[in-house]
Amino acid sequence: MSTVTVEVNQQKLVQHLRSAFSTGTTFLKELLQNARRAKATQVDLEVDCAGDSLIIKDDGNGIADFQVLFSLADSGWDAETVSQEGPYGLGFLSALFAARVVEVESLGKRVSFSTEDALNFDAIDVVPCETAGAMIGTVIRLNGLSKEFWRHVVDDKHALCIIEHMCKGFPIPVCCNGSLLKREHALDSGLIFEDVGIGSASIVSIEEDLEHVRPATHLAVYLQGFLVSNSSMFRGSITDVIHLDSKQFRGRLPDRESLVNHHENINLVRDVIKERWRSRLCELVETTDPLIVASRAYRLLETFGMLDLLNDNPYLPPEVIGGFRDVPKLSDWDNPLGGKGPALHRSVVPGYLVKGDFDPERDLGEDPVSGSFASSMWAYLRDKVVLDGRLDGGHWVYQKETGVDQIGNRDFWLELCGESQNQMLNCTYLYNQEVVICERAVLHRGDETLDVPLGFFYEGPVGGPAADDDENAIRSILVIPSSDSSGNAVLQAFNYEDDNGEISSTERDGDIEQLSRLIAITRKDGHLDVLRRILLEGGAERYAQGRFEVVLTDRDVAVKAIEE
Repeated sequence: MSTVTVEVNQQKLVQHLRSAFSTGTTFLKELLQNARRAKATQVDLEVDCAGDSLIIKDDGNGIADFQVLFSLADSGWDAETVSQEGPYGLGFLSALFAARVVEVESLGKRVSFSTEDALNFDAIDVVPCETAGAMIGTVIRLNGLSKEFWRHVVDDKHALCIIEHMCKGFPIPVCCNGSLLKREHALDSGLIFEDVGIGSASIVSIEEDLEHVRPATHLAVYLQGFLVSNSSMFRGSITDVIHLDSKQFRGRLPDRESLVNHHENINLVRDVIKERWRSRLCELVETTDPLIVASRAYRLLETFGMLDLLNDNPYLPPEVIGGFRDVPKLSDWDNPLGGKGPALHRSVVPGYLVKGDFDPERDLGEDPVSGSFASSMWAYLRDKVVLDGRLDGGHWVYQKETGVDQIGNRDFWLELCGESQNQMLNCTYLYNQEVVICERAVLHRGDETLDVPLGFFYEGPVGGPAADDDENAIRSILVIPSSDSSGNAVLQAFNYEDDNGEISSTERDGDIEQLSRLIAITRKDGHLDVLRRILLEGGAERYAQGRFEVVLTDRDVAVKAIEE
């Protein structure tokens, strides 16, 4: 029986690792990380793009055994560092792919070598350093930087920007070409951090009152001082910062550009921050006047998905109550309060607040009566306040005992009173639209009735209620009572918006005029009004003034002057 074992082609493995590091500047992070683990209090970088070189100096503990630099998967760090951070022992390897020549000086010793020789596993001499007596920490020089590096760096100024961004969360000071970098997300940056169980987090405005809370829109996640995620939480640019506990999270090999189980862990971070906010917002809601909470906190709680914190508040937020500023039309469902009016106390809700689907921008094909303006006209003419916004399903406003009136278009049927005539309207956007011109139009809802004095678009049964499944009883009509001759009812049948959301005013006004003429012609006393409009549109007043007799026949118009 034969056997097999795992074997490693060491030289090919090392060569292939070149492709494993994420970017041409990754080696900088690895060398900075090594300096921090060596207990350095500051790192100094000198980037010389013209000279194609980079120097990294630190004042850390130094390198006692140079062999650890060249030993893969053997970091050589002390037991505490290994326990807390889990170093992979691959950091210095990235420098071998970053330059043609590398020099290292530390604790009185020095190595200088071609990276090609090192990657070929050639022996490298360790020699005494000329400045051994004055040597503190470690100095690493890289000459002949790689093409990958120059794909990311243009000049010294650009290099400074890249390194400063890289070091935004780095825990110790870093100087680059004499400039101390800002490190605006570092634990010692001046931001206020708190322990959140999975690390230390700086959560924007977490201690503010409701009026001044401004939740972050971005989340910057750091592991061992370097960014592993910078993602948008909502919209905008305000950033929460969290430094993860290295004992609980591991970076992905080889360079920790992301986390192991990255997606799941970033979601965990978001959940932790959200739970911290929930705790804080619960505290604010409990200790703040309910009217102030309802008036100021809705958008904040909606952003965090915590509208349930309003469930027991006796006031309805202004953002969820509204109504119709003017006669409802398809292009203009409006909240007249706009979030600026007063909150509504539950004691005035019965008989005053209604809820239902009043939005005329809905898909008219889903329900045969969904395009009707019966509900909207009922709410408008009865001067009702409309529940127009999202609240949590457990909110008191959705409970039956609150007395909120639920309105739906299927609740109505239409009665046409007096003599009525049917016409067909064909204009710019409406084809074969049935128009009913009548004396009165009365909406019936249960035992209640409403005389509608304005023209409106109606979909539903006429003459009496119909069964819910009887779609044959549904008519789709423009209803014009005798009290209205304006033609504005077409605005409930079409929105007249173009692809850019702009109102096509010419087509809109033309259709209004065409319906108005149809109304006038149909009514017994409307012919003279139509004639007057035609004469005025033709500019007759500019050419003839005085009194005239006009005789209209099917084929001719006879006009003669009447002498005064």
